Amino acid sequence: MGKGLSDLQNAIITIAQENIKNEPRRKERMGADIYLPEVLQRFYGFPVKEKYSFPISIRDHPYTHHFSMKEIGEKKYRAAICAVSRAMKRLHERKLLRWFCLADGESSGNLTDKGKSLKPRDVKLHPVNAPVKIEFGISSIFIKE
Repeated sequence: MGKGLSDLQNAIITIAQENIKNEPRRKERMGADIYLPEVLQRFYGFPVKEKYSFPISIRDHPYTHHFSMKEIGEKKYRAAICAVSRAMKRLHERKLLRWFCLADGESSGNLTDKGKSLKPRDVKLHPVNAPVKIEFGISSIFIKE
């Protein structure tokens, strides 16, 4: 299999496993184990717009409009989206995740049996709905719940 998983790939597996464990899932229930916006909030610490709250809103409405590109910074925001999409694609290639895009281009996925049984390396994740700090060069902003 080559190299081990990156911190981002470990985070994706960890968040997906948490979602499976914490949601009352049934075979007939549609949905994904992991959505791109969850990774943006939990791994990168992007602040969620005040009118949305994780995990309910993000699980029911998995779109990046939960974030303000202006507040985060366009370059940082777009780089993170690309990195998460590439990481999900690589997990798909390793047969750990069934990766797919929704009609509007949002990435999401379901863990395979191999992904569900994997013990990911510990990575630092921001708690759901936690106040987060975004760095902007010299200054920084604090976002409260």
